[in-house]
Amino acid sequence: MKGYAWFLGLGLSVALSIGLMGHFPLGGMAQTGAMAEVTQAQEGSPNPLPEPPAVPETSPPPASVGNDEGQLSTEPAEFRLEALPVLPDVETGDLSLSDNLYQEPGQFQVGVLQDYETSRNAGVAIIESPTGELAYTVQVQQRANDRPLVDDELVQIAIDRLQRGEGFRLGSTRAVDTGVMIVNWTGTLGATPLSGRVFLRQAGSEVLMLVVSATGEEAEKLDAVVALVSNTLQPDSGV
Repeated sequence: MKGYAWFLGLGLSVALSIGLMGHFPLGGMAQTGAMAEVTQAQEGSPNPLPEPPAVPETSPPPASVGNDEGQLSTEPAEFRLEALPVLPDVETGDLSLSDNLYQEPGQFQVGVLQDYETSRNAGVAIIESPTGELAYTVQVQQRANDRPLVDDELVQIAIDRLQRGEGFRLGSTRAVDTGVMIVNWTGTLGATPLSGRVFLRQAGSEVLMLVVSATGEEAEKLDAVVALVSNTLQPDSGV
């Protein structure tokens, strides 16, 4: 719980889940402002609107991962993509993969780093470090057909998913292989700077996206996370 609270305080979950769901982090503030305008307009009315219920200041605890939405497993999905030498020269330091895989049936599976915790926020599975300063999640982009995408098309998918996040800026891009890209990005949430990577890999009519985000000195581990986790990212047949 301590790591999750710190995680929310840094805004990583907001940047990952709200940004990926296509909403600005300030959307809640805009809604509050609209409610205030309605209340002002009703002043002096014979039938004023009732006061809205108080909203608790503390964030809700992370939802546990249920078997109907996602689950931890040590059994890999039946369909496996070929392993690639993703960032082979990057030192992984004290990071290592655990024996666990996180699976969303019919969507994807991804490896879980040692000592990292898995939770859900706004319907998005988030895998975070013990300190909450580094986290990653996975998104699956469905395509109408399995036409191979060129590099710029893959980069555009990453932009479309992240550009509504506060302060989003596209960084450098790297082609790893045909249909495989790494995109660097930065963003902010309030005064907190965020750094991140998006690893994209096309698998037929789907594009798998591993989105990694970090604050402070943990940004130095972004490439190491991509190097370790990227080859565990697989489509899940749901069988």
